[in-house]
Amino acid sequence: MPPALCTLRTLRTSSASLSDPIPAPPLDGAPKQYSPKIQKLVDDIVGLTLLEVSDLNELLKKTLNIQDAGLMPVGTMVAAPATPVVEEEEAPVKKEKTHFTVKLTEMKAAEKKLKAALEAAGGTVVLE
Repeated sequence: MPPALCTLRTLRTSSASLSDPIPAPPLDGAPKQYSPKIQKLVDDIVGLTLLEVSDLNELLKKTLNIQDAGLMPVGTMVAAPATPVVEEEEAPVKKEKTHFTVKLTEMKAAEKKLKAALEAAGGTVVLE
């Protein structure tokens, strides 16, 4: 039987050489200083839309081979509850209203751009 193969992934390290001194850890209570590279990444991520964050998350999972479900670390044991768990009856789920009818009783002629704004937001406008 052939030996099991292991896949190793090389990690890119910073441009610091092995002879560079290791910086001292910050004192307790002192704010941590982050490298400009990390700060730029954070600034770039903060500027993303939700769809871009979703795409970033998906690509990182693929690139780093991260599974959707978290795995329990080996050797961790979960204790069984000492008393049996009694499931409570679920309260009936109240359906949330998602469609509304809005009636505008008066509108000045100069404010007709309101109609375009409502339609752009996905509304239906009927002028009587």
